Amino acid sequence: MKAFIDEFMNYLSVERGLAGNTLSAYRRDLDKYMDYLSQKGVQDSNKVSREHISNFMFDLKKHDMSASSICRNLAAVKMFHRFLVRENLSKEDPTTLVDTPKLWQRIPAVLTQGEVEAMIKAASGKKSQQIRDQAILEIFLC
Repeated sequence: MKAFIDEFMNYLSVERGLAGNTLSAYRRDLDKYMDYLSQKGVQDSNKVSREHISNFMFDLKKHDMSASSICRNLAAVKMFHRFLVRENLSKEDPTTLVDTPKLWQRIPAVLTQGEVEAMIKAASGKKSQQIRDQAILEIFLC
């Protein structure tokens, strides 16, 4: 399967037009994946199972890889297997039922009550723009 990586990387570069940094990251991710499969004795793309892919992801997690890096690794593996099927280099795509892990999203910082009051006070005045600004800020508070 390692021979197919060069073809895949060429496809990503020429047909998909991915940036150089993305290509480098995908190459590293796929090299890790191939090393993992080699350790498990898997040399044929038709012998790769969903269990291999899930265990690969668990192995990445066990080595303290961040969730976003694991997701990028999985994206590279999924694209690689789709490529193999499309090019008739593999019969099935073992990644079809593998879910991408959900990433945590940070909650945005919010203004304090005092900061909001200071904004409204700063917008107060008799000019039309100040009245408009104060009305907009008060609507946001509702």
